[in-house]
Amino acid sequence: MGLLLKMGDGVKGSKLISTNIELLSCMVSKELPIKSVAPSSEEMYTITLEGKISKNDQGVEPTISTIAEWSSMPSGSVLALRNIEVTENTGDYTNRVYSMPLAFVFAYKETFEASEGEGRFVLVMRQKKEQNTFFGIAGGFNQTQEDAGFLGTTTAM
Repeated sequence: MGLLLKMGDGVKGSKLISTNIELLSCMVSKELPIKSVAPSSEEMYTITLEGKISKNDQGVEPTISTIAEWSSMPSGSVLALRNIEVTENTGDYTNRVYSMPLAFVFAYKETFEASEGEGRFVLVMRQKKEQNTFFGIAGGFNQTQEDAGFLGTTTAM
């Protein structure tokens, strides 16, 4: 299984650039406030990525240094918004593609071990609530939806 992170700037329709970051896991979640009167307008999508920080972080941008810099931007800044796409592949087959336009860093954590010198990071990204309609999940379950009688071939949460 392979995970690939693509990043672009916060401009609508901007080109997404593949990263060389080694991802270990990807978790996607949808949350609703417990005491919400209108939960559909207050839903929140989160993508959590965990990966390795290698000793040689030099290469084609964006790198882990780009993500660390992104995480330090104030969330109110226009520069804090990025278009994100995470693809999960098995061989030549794409299982899932998660797209999150205008995402911002909700939380970022780096840990390093003194014995081996390698580190790990956890990156938690969210969208502004008014952008939730653009969150998308595609791949791997279209056949199941058609068999169950659902309309459409892709799912956008």
